Amino acid sequence: MDMIRLFDIRTIFLLLPLTAMLLGLVLWLGPRRDRNEGLQRWIIGLVCVGVSWSLMATRGHLHPAISVAFADGLMVAALSAQAGAFYEFKYQRPPSRMTLIPAVVLFLIFLTTPLSYRTYSLLGSFTISVPLLIMGYLSWGLGKTAARIPMAVFYTLGGFLLQARALHIWFSTETNLNFFTAHPLHVLTFLNSFAMTISGSIGFLELQRWRAEKSIRHYAMHDDLTGLLNRRAFFKLAQRELGRAKQKHSAMAVMMLDIDHFKRINDNYGHFTGDIALIEIANAFHQCLREADLLCRSGGEEFMVLLVGVSKESALEIAERICDSVSKLKIKGVEHAVTLSIGLTMCDASCDKSIDEGLQKADEALYKAKHSGRNRVIVAEENLER
Repeated sequence: MDMIRLFDIRTIFLLLPLTAMLLGLVLWLGPRRDRNEGLQRWIIGLVCVGVSWSLMATRGHLHPAISVAFADGLMVAALSAQAGAFYEFKYQRPPSRMTLIPAVVLFLIFLTTPLSYRTYSLLGSFTISVPLLIMGYLSWGLGKTAARIPMAVFYTLGGFLLQARALHIWFSTETNLNFFTAHPLHVLTFLNSFAMTISGSIGFLELQRWRAEKSIRHYAMHDDLTGLLNRRAFFKLAQRELGRAKQKHSAMAVMMLDIDHFKRINDNYGHFTGDIALIEIANAFHQCLREADLLCRSGGEEFMVLLVGVSKESALEIAERICDSVSKLKIKGVEHAVTLSIGLTMCDASCDKSIDEGLQKADEALYKAKHSGRNRVIVAEENLER
């Protein structure tokens, strides 16, 4: 405790606004196009936190309307904005403007009502602690990066320290208490505020980087229109599943799928309608497949599927279900039924085929399905028709 008392409260109050505003300036000077997912809201909150700390440091020198009422109201608004940044990052939508109401209410109370230092500390500290505890709670669910851990710890600790500080002031028997009293609990509260400012800003940037990388990885592996795997991702994952199947001595099936007369849809109804058809058909595929199966849009109206751990009978049943599901779709803008042709081949535990060889066999079966009347499933080599 003696070591904590060595920290000068006013020195901490000099560092707090400088740190907040410098971090805000650095983030503001960054690329403006990247200020999304709550970052713009975070920068505004950070700068307002710095201004609020600066005004608090003038207590005893400036009028209480500015150094107390406006400073505390601004702090609540700033922290609410930062909590809103967490909310926007997590839920991908901005929070309600109603979150600023507590800041306005606190400002009006302090401005219009004469209060003792103990009452002011209790009311102000408890109000400011609310957005801190909300930020601590939201931090845990902001992503899988480790950056959220110190954020959650410092913000949660900050909320409880403010409440403990307020209760200490309320029940203290000391008569000369003021905002800059160098009590260990007060020093810890303000030191934790310093840690919050740094860990919160660095952590929020790390979360932005994590999500950006996650988005890049997603778009590198998925088709933009349908959200299905692209060819590169499909072959990478399929080859891994083939290795697992050989280890477990389980069978797999490979399918090639092609939408019948898809060019007519584009020619007769337009490419926008064709895109809608592709999206709805891809959704129909998802409903017929299992979670472990791999589904890929290989190009245009062609798709590839890898069925994991299936018998020939089960694979044929799934393929027929897909055909039936697609033929029953009512696609907006398309006045006729859309059908599908499928080529299917099996890879059992003793199979030495690569995924490429399996797809080649399935493609040959698809060719036969196209030339046998379409809207059917053909199994490679055995020519079992639906």
